[in-house]
Amino acid sequence: MNAPLDMGTFRSGVLKCPQHNAVFDARTGEVRGQPVMAMQGIHKLPKELMEAMVKMGPIMARIESRPLNPLPVAVSNGSVRVLV
Repeated sequence: MNAPLDMGTFRSGVLKCPQHNAVFDARTGEVRGQPVMAMQGIHKLPKELMEAMVKMGPIMARIESRPLNPLPVAVSNGSVRVLV
């Protein structure tokens, strides 16, 4: 998958994808949880959109996240630098 992880959440060394809810260990890049299509307020969506999402179910079931390649970082004076 290729979702914008910089828009996700980061807590206790775990990075969560904002688009598919996949979960990654930030230190190792290991996948801790595969994508899940769950949304709050889903019952409020239009019927047509819900029908389209149901059709996407079999596709989403076959999607698999791959481990990330973590990069070394340095923290100094409240800033984080990525060492590439």
